[in-house]
Amino acid sequence: MRAKSAATLLLLGIAILSLPLCLVPIILWGGAAVPWMVADFTVANHSGETVYITPITISPVAVLQRYSIGQLRAFRQADIRLPAGESIRISYDAESSRPGAIAVRNEAGEYRQLAIDRGVRTLISGSEVVYTLGSFDTLLPIDEWVLQTARQATPFNFDLKYWGSMLIGTLAGGIPVGLFWVWFRRVRRQR
Repeated sequence: MRAKSAATLLLLGIAILSLPLCLVPIILWGGAAVPWMVADFTVANHSGETVYITPITISPVAVLQRYSIGQLRAFRQADIRLPAGESIRISYDAESSRPGAIAVRNEAGEYRQLAIDRGVRTLISGSEVVYTLGSFDTLLPIDEWVLQTARQATPFNFDLKYWGSMLIGTLAGGIPVGLFWVWFRRVRRQR
């Protein structure tokens, strides 16, 4: 009986010591939802046809990693569908990357480039940046590096290292809960 009591007390001690692990998912998911320096811009489609946009960064040359809270298409980073008459807000981490170009593809598969301002405006500064698509034919011819990046891009953000760490962190946060559950069941059985 004494050994069971000692084991139960040891389990309680380990559960209490593991409580900081509960903060891991909060830190990971909180940091993922709100980057340190969020910037955004809006792309409005007034062209009269559905287009697909791919925001591209300058350094390194890659597809812009998007942040979007509460939208299912948050993980869509390339070939973002933009129907006629609609607009989309693209939020991103301005510390990591800056938009350098926006590749625009029409339904026929032709590419053009939307000229964008290379300045960084954060959400804190309050100035909203809106890039408007007029007619597809009036857009600039696409630069070779923009076209190559847009064609090689995967449509979704499947960064396995990132999502793997999120999964492991979330599971680690459940360890104290599991330990307290085992401790509670042991205490109830001992009565």
